[in-house]
Amino acid sequence: MSLKRKISHLHKNNQSQVDNAYLPEALILMKQWNKCKPVPLEFYQMFSKDAWSIACNLEGVYQIITHELVDFIAHLIKGKNSIEICCGVGTLGRALNIPIIDRKVHEDPRASDYYQLHEMAGVKCNIAYPPDVINMTANAAFKEYQPDWVIGCWVTQKLVAGRIGMMFGPTEEPFVEKANYIHIGTSHLDIHTKKTC
Repeated sequence: MSLKRKISHLHKNNQSQVDNAYLPEALILMKQWNKCKPVPLEFYQMFSKDAWSIACNLEGVYQIITHELVDFIAHLIKGKNSIEICCGVGTLGRALNIPIIDRKVHEDPRASDYYQLHEMAGVKCNIAYPPDVINMTANAAFKEYQPDWVIGCWVTQKLVAGRIGMMFGPTEEPFVEKANYIHIGTSHLDIHTKKTC
């Protein structure tokens, strides 16, 4: 599907959420942006937050990765054994040259049903996972790689009785108890702001 058709489809299905004024800017952004590679901060600042929001929605990107963010994380982990979990397209971990792990939940039709059931219709199940993304749960990867550092963006914790979460999410406690855990992302949604880790 062409970018224009994608944007037209997005606008049609989200009348109250998409402002027509930002569609041309989003189209220009998407032609210049490679979501699998970090961008300089200057490139990020060239476009409005609304255009980025549209582009990220269409491309299944939850976190924009900048060169500056990569440099900061690289400084923290200092070349130690590290993994990126729930990596999506794997932009951050690929730039850090560490294993990029994702359960590939967005290829699971049950995920769409789950989002609809929990009234999270704004969440798009449209991540196209690159071939270098390792299909594995975060907890299985933690056991296999035994990392010193675990990095994740917008990770949603495992749903268990008495706390908010998602059935596909990892149990994050081992990452905090047995390693150093860097979690990037926040939101107005309870599923992200009311995590136990």
